[in-house]
Amino acid sequence: MRERRPDCAKLRGNFINGTVIYMDNFETLFSFLNSELFTALITLFVGITALALYTKQRSDYKSDAALLILQEIRYAEEIFRLGTHSKTVNFSLYLRMLPTNNWNKNIHLFLNDLEETELDLISRFYSKCSYIDSLVSKISDERNKPNQVVISNPTVQQNQTILNNDSLMINTQGLLLLVSEDMEMVYNTPTGEKLKRLANKKPLFFIF
Repeated sequence: MRERRPDCAKLRGNFINGTVIYMDNFETLFSFLNSELFTALITLFVGITALALYTKQRSDYKSDAALLILQEIRYAEEIFRLGTHSKTVNFSLYLRMLPTNNWNKNIHLFLNDLEETELDLISRFYSKCSYIDSLVSKISDERNKPNQVVISNPTVQQNQTILNNDSLMINTQGLLLLVSEDMEMVYNTPTGEKLKRLANKKPLFFIF
């Protein structure tokens, strides 16, 4: 039986047709890549990616800020409890309730997440903590002054200075007690729970 040879003319025709189809497809693709539609799609993709990245960064920043604020509140409440655990107010002179203050810098991030009363609660807490820190600082300054020499026959002016210093200490202690009695906690309140949720909130999209 004779071996059947391929039809060379037919193969040549198929090859030419395939080349023509390939060239047509290439020209179509090239035309699309240079079209306004392709440029618009690229611009849209870049815009969506940039917006997604910005939204993610903002969300991450808010979560980090909420976490820092929570830690500041927790620490301040702990220092407050240590200073008021007895019947008298006795704050440590070397500890501050607010070594840092992230609330004043980032309050604008939470305007849409917290109610006005909740924003006010946190602001009052930070304000009172700062005021207590300033009062404790005054007491510390007074106690750290050099010991005054006892004068057997003090002048009127010297007596007045001693009285003024004593009055300052008494007034400062009185203010410290007054502010402490009116202190409102935040960490274990519904407002604190909202901050905890915001601190753990993660964006719902991923950028690959």
